[in-house]
Amino acid sequence: MCKNLNIGIVLFLIIGLVMSGCIRKLNLYQGDKDEDENKDNGKRRDVICETEFIYPFGNETADKEIEITIHLKADRQVGYLYTEIPTLKYNKDWLFLMTQDDCMHSDFSYTWAAIHGKPLSYIYYCDLAHLQNGDLPPDYYSLGKTLATTNGTGQEVRFSFGTTVAADDDLMTLKEVCKETGVTRKIVQTYANYGLVKATTKNKYGYLLYDDAAVKKIKKIRLYQRFGYRLSEIAKLEYMTVDEQVMILKEKINNMYDNQSETAELIEMAEQLLENLRSH
Repeated sequence: MCKNLNIGIVLFLIIGLVMSGCIRKLNLYQGDKDEDENKDNGKRRDVICETEFIYPFGNETADKEIEITIHLKADRQVGYLYTEIPTLKYNKDWLFLMTQDDCMHSDFSYTWAAIHGKPLSYIYYCDLAHLQNGDLPPDYYSLGKTLATTNGTGQEVRFSFGTTVAADDDLMTLKEVCKETGVTRKIVQTYANYGLVKATTKNKYGYLLYDDAAVKKIKKIRLYQRFGYRLSEIAKLEYMTVDEQVMILKEKINNMYDNQSETAELIEMAEQLLENLRSH
């Protein structure tokens, strides 16, 4: 009995290992399609995760022998000739170097996408899978061209850049931001839709992370709303100069003083009316 049980356990483990080795990764955009549906494509792509932007070094020609024949005039002597391969000269007028310091995690991706002419978004994050399937954010845009120069052979050379990323130790999740600012998730998402607040990056679980500047921005937006500003008006304030914001805020303060006097007068009239009602 015990021997048969051990044999059953061994067979179960073998079958489990075989089955787990046959698990196929699925493309979430295409679903679990039959192989016949992809015959026309020639090659099935189960998962969209490999990058398509790596230079194909393996396709470069190597160890080629090139023979050059130089025809000389009769009065020229070969012994006085000296030959060498000249250094490839780049267009030095267009040399460009950009460095970014203490950036958000998303800045590197945004800068790379801008240089290479890929889609950008003010609010949403997208990756290679979205690009390949045309599943782009509703507000996506592109610079319409790549940022590059040409080398001595007429080939395009994209600009290089360096980015140092700020530490993410102090970044907060959306739940923590809501607790800190006293607003709901829906309110933060509404602010994001107006372009007022943006997440810094995502953690390894895919949750949005916000920095201290975003928290301060949310508190500032709430204060402006208490002043009576609509979100559309607050969004316009972001593009104004400091002097323009000061002027508008002064006007708002004067209006609040006027309303305060009017409110005090109304309160006094209401209390008088209440006293009259009680006397009857």
